[in-house]
Amino acid sequence: MSSDLVAEQPVLEVRDASKTFGNGPAAVTALRAASFTVYRGDYLALVGPSGSGKSTLLNLLGLLDSPSTGSYRVEGIETTTAANPDILSLRGHKFGFVFQSFHLLDGRSALENVELGMFFTGHSRAERRDLAAQALHRFGLDRRMHADPRELSGGERQRVAIARAVAKQPSVLFCDEPTGNLDSRNTGVICDLLEELNASGLTILTVTHDDFLARQAPRRLDVHDGVVSELDQ
Repeated sequence: MSSDLVAEQPVLEVRDASKTFGNGPAAVTALRAASFTVYRGDYLALVGPSGSGKSTLLNLLGLLDSPSTGSYRVEGIETTTAANPDILSLRGHKFGFVFQSFHLLDGRSALENVELGMFFTGHSRAERRDLAAQALHRFGLDRRMHADPRELSGGERQRVAIARAVAKQPSVLFCDEPTGNLDSRNTGVICDLLEELNASGLTILTVTHDDFLARQAPRRLDVHDGVVSELDQ
């Protein structure tokens, strides 16, 4: 994607965003005046030691929480003053989420699990089924569509989870340690898959301790003691 085109299209804009938990002497500041912009088509890795504030930052970016101070815009919409229904709509339509532990429902097929990710998007049942099947096909899971997650390998389960996240065609994909439960071979498969998704234009932010995955991202944000800084690649 052209860097000029990307530069004209900010998707996420964070300005002086801080997050404090608790009040008084017991208050803990987990994020300190973070400011950065994510452009359409970016691929960022959020890195740093455990307890540094990465998860807090990811929760704010994914609209799972809100900053205590500062501004956060999603495609130009100021989220800190938005009504809760608007926040839910933004999160449901604009964002996809992938987690370390897959979060698939046993007793439901891979196809049904992917469909469930679109339950609140306004798609009809037929549309959800069609989009889910397309996503699973894209990730090489045609023969596993009707398998229970308990019948799938770790790598297959993570591919189903990614299919669920991207089937609704979000603007941004958030990944929280997406290779944390995988062996080296499947880690490589997921890294290649994320790179392919980004090459197709999807904006990706991933929290990771995996150095291989972090190096794959053209941009890296280091989070240390709640302070966010961009690292040179």
